[in-house]
Amino acid sequence: MERFLFRFDKEPALQAALEADAADAFDGYGLDEEERRTLRERDLATLYEWGVHPLLIRNFAGTLGLSYVQAYRARGLGTPLREPFSLHRTETSTMKETDIRSRWVLANGVRTHYSEAGHDGRTLVALHGGGAGSSGASGMGPVLPLLGRDFRVVAPDSIGGFGLTDTSVPTPYGLISRAAHTADFVDALCLDKFSVLGNSQGAWSGAYYAMLHPDRVEKLIIVSSLTIATSMGIKQEPNEAMRALMGYDGSREGMKRLLEALIIDKSRITDQLIDDRQRAATRPGALEAFRRMAQGIDFVRNDPVLKLQTQWQEALPALTRRIPTLILWGTDDTFAVPATGHALAEMLPDARIEWVEGAGHQVQTDAPDRAAAIIREFLNG
Repeated sequence: MERFLFRFDKEPALQAALEADAADAFDGYGLDEEERRTLRERDLATLYEWGVHPLLIRNFAGTLGLSYVQAYRARGLGTPLREPFSLHRTETSTMKETDIRSRWVLANGVRTHYSEAGHDGRTLVALHGGGAGSSGASGMGPVLPLLGRDFRVVAPDSIGGFGLTDTSVPTPYGLISRAAHTADFVDALCLDKFSVLGNSQGAWSGAYYAMLHPDRVEKLIIVSSLTIATSMGIKQEPNEAMRALMGYDGSREGMKRLLEALIIDKSRITDQLIDDRQRAATRPGALEAFRRMAQGIDFVRNDPVLKLQTQWQEALPALTRRIPTLILWGTDDTFAVPATGHALAEMLPDARIEWVEGAGHQVQTDAPDRAAAIIREFLNG
């Protein structure tokens, strides 16, 4: 849908074909019958309900001479482009700050899925970790509604085969490619200043983004990141949790083992969580995208020039002197073990570290109430 609207804004021939209701107007865009009907009937309100980016809808409306504002307000959304992502509100229902909404945005041409909680207030961009099948919802879900009481929280599904985001996107530079997608994502949402919360690989991507755009990141929160520790030169021996994560074989049992390596509280590993991550990890193209991401990480690590961008012994301490930084680490983390967290804290004296008792690698999943309380206090301080 977004690809059609993007091309429609630029191609008079496509505009004429839709105006004439030509039979081939939608050929090559993979649109189903409901999507075709919505476009034929110029049903802008449904486009909003589906989560299509407001700028694409505005351009579509303007080209056809339609009332953009009227369609926007048909969903009870107030002033256009001031709160364009509260898209599932209707005239008979209102959203709560604790709702988690599914959203889509075109981020520099990449169809990107994200989860969102909260309404007004400062924005927090939450970046999930790198295990197969991870996503904004599965990686950050337990804390999204809790933090949504105070902030607008957006949690994108990364490129690299994660969540529902397009699996065809190249990731030649591994996590550097992922950080570039983060930059495209926040630009697509028209975010100017915001804080960043990242777990594991997500923390690396968020920190790298902050190094490139320190003027746009207000505060940084790092949750149990062996990836960052490695970029700081901290060594950690391979362990069983790492082998479970890297050894995911595409099976449901493999996904269960992966989650048991990351989450200490086994009651949090529900059948729904396993199934959601398994579906994401095994959808068409996802495993291939995941492998390409790993290859990109290895390429950067071994390239004599690119690997310099992953050596942060000077850059990260300088960043934490400039941007207030919080480190959350689980006392029972079996993946990025506590000794690694202590070593990182020693190298970042300007960062604040909080140890969360009984939590593993996904502190936000094992102890969501405690994690949300610490994050809320830090962001409000």
